Amino acid sequence: MGATAPIPLGTFDPAKYIITFRGVTLIGINKGSSIKVSRDSVAYTTDTGANGDKVRVKNNDEGGAIEIELMQSSPSNVYLSQMAQLDALDGTGKGAAQMKDLNGDSLASGADAWIEKIADSEYGTEATGRTWKIVIARMVYTVGGAA
Repeated sequence: MGATAPIPLGTFDPAKYIITFRGVTLIGINKGSSIKVSRDSVAYTTDTGANGDKVRVKNNDEGGAIEIELMQSSPSNVYLSQMAQLDALDGTGKGAAQMKDLNGDSLASGADAWIEKIADSEYGTEATGRTWKIVIARMVYTVGGAA
């Protein structure tokens, strides 16, 4: 057996994640695991017949979401609140969304996106985060590596 080639040393900078909604860059991202990109559905499901035969069924749901946790003090909380309220009022709070990783080549984006709901809030003696979920109707998504 041959030796596995080593993975080249990458560089990770959490300040190099850029998330935009309706052309506005969201700022004040909380520390820790604060960005999550996910698909709504699996690409294929498997069905098994009576004799054990398999067939795979393509799922055409291309939807997904970007979840971001902002600091309690982030001015982007006000912006996202306004967009959610505008959308509830007259349906005009939707627009394009994107998460771009400048550390490498990960990218999630879509033209039709909206805020799922106003973020839950907790108040106490320490600052807490505000988690927002931006739903994307048809998300183009590439999981890349770090440069």
